[in-house]
Amino acid sequence: MSDIKYLHCLHAYNYRMTNVQAALLYEQLIDIEHILENKYKIFDNYDKLFEDLISPGKVTIYKKEKDTVNSPWIYAVRILNNKTIEETNHYFKANDIDIRPFFYPINAHKHLETIENKDEVSYIFNREIIMIPSSPTITAKEQQKVADVIYKFILYIQDIEIIDVNHLNRTSIYNNFLSKITNCHFRYFRNRTIECLDNHITTLALYDKKIVYILDIRILIMLINIG
Repeated sequence: MSDIKYLHCLHAYNYRMTNVQAALLYEQLIDIEHILENKYKIFDNYDKLFEDLISPGKVTIYKKEKDTVNSPWIYAVRILNNKTIEETNHYFKANDIDIRPFFYPINAHKHLETIENKDEVSYIFNREIIMIPSSPTITAKEQQKVADVIYKFILYIQDIEIIDVNHLNRTSIYNNFLSKITNCHFRYFRNRTIECLDNHITTLALYDKKIVYILDIRILIMLINIG
């Protein structure tokens, strides 16, 4: 057993199944149609949650090929970034989201390290693809939380900060924010009041919620220096 999950030191086989595992599998097979129905709904919901990231190419998902049916095993997203999978996993764990890495390159396993691998794609996929929670029992609210963290992560890898102002003085934050957007290509807000900004503040992501990609992300998200 290696120190890193899903990396192996030895070549081994495990064909055993305990009676408890067999019983759990049997129960799932009885209810397989209902489980699959839930899984497809979960996958469809993730597709909708990530629409604003897919269209500008911030993330990509599996393409559905003609005349094929994708198995809704686990939902995976590819996030273009230079972080290691360990750094990515640390970020999501810090935000209470459990992810799984994509498959490691074959020579990353201890017992296969002598295999020469010149294929950079396997390293790129391992770094950029993550598998996110998609259990048949996951709720829409839990999915929204996963999506929120992915939106935050994309800002994080661009060194853009999100500040949660839920418990802070909103008027002082708005005053600071208003002066910034007035001078940063947001002519729509020029000479607007705090009350007007209040109506748009969620869209502009100051509540640590989903980011709406209506403009270049560097313009849309302003860094607020509190205190």
